[in-house]
Amino acid sequence: MIGTRISSLSVKITFASVLLVCSVAASGIVIHVDANAPGANDGTSWEDAYNYMQDALVEANSLSPPVEIRVAGGTYKPDQGGGQPLGGRSCSFGL
Repeated sequence: MIGTRISSLSVKITFASVLLVCSVAASGIVIHVDANAPGANDGTSWEDAYNYMQDALVEANSLSPPVEIRVAGGTYKPDQGGGQPLGGRSCSFGL
């Protein structure tokens, strides 16, 4: 009987945690990054996603939290976008 109560409580806490995470993500700003996005490249959707991670990070740093950055699979280099010099060995992503 105690095991059933603990199990039931565990499910309720897990469900509440999922709802909390979803509500925080839903209330924040979402920026999209996709190296192959064909649209306006302003980060507002997958169609209009930024092509470069650096551009998304620059925008995220200028906004009030919470900001979520969603990134499509691919290779992103810190010397692309945001006026970074190509091949700059000292370039890095700053989170």
